[in-house]
Amino acid sequence: MAQDPFIKPFFDEYGNPKWPEETPDWAGGPEGEKDFFEALRNAWIVSSDYRQRMLVAENGGPDEWRILLHDENEMVRAAVAMVGDGPCHQALAQDASPLVREYVARFGARESLMDMAGTEQENEVILSLARRKIPAVAHILVEKNWDRPEVLFAIMPYVGNSDREKLMAHSDPKVRCRVGAC
Repeated sequence: MAQDPFIKPFFDEYGNPKWPEETPDWAGGPEGEKDFFEALRNAWIVSSDYRQRMLVAENGGPDEWRILLHDENEMVRAAVAMVGDGPCHQALAQDASPLVREYVARFGARESLMDMAGTEQENEVILSLARRKIPAVAHILVEKNWDRPEVLFAIMPYVGNSDREKLMAHSDPKVRCRVGAC
């Protein structure tokens, strides 16, 4: 299959789909680049192979992202969260999948993260939010998770001094000890 010159640009050596690095000669070469990649995005955005839709997300733009925001596959939505813009992050911040929200936490804009910090319940996503070390986000995380010492314990290294001072008044001695250790 990979030896066919018409198929070879679309697959890596393991048979996985890949985004072509350049426009093949049979597709018009450099002169046909714009049309080739537009046709490729249009074909793969409706592909049954989620890996091709992920590649569209990674190599597309706002128009493709808006369509793929609602994809049934969480890996495709995670790819959008990784490369998307602010409106995409806002939309995916409340996604049902913790994996997608984790990608928003890692790659999202400050405004999306602040919204997430007030509602997020998954410990791993909360930790990813804290790791961004945005003071306003950390402050919200401390307030919203005050009754969850295990979460406070985990995010402690990533919160600012004002939040650490506030945590010195926490009722759980482990949290207070962790503040001292940080």
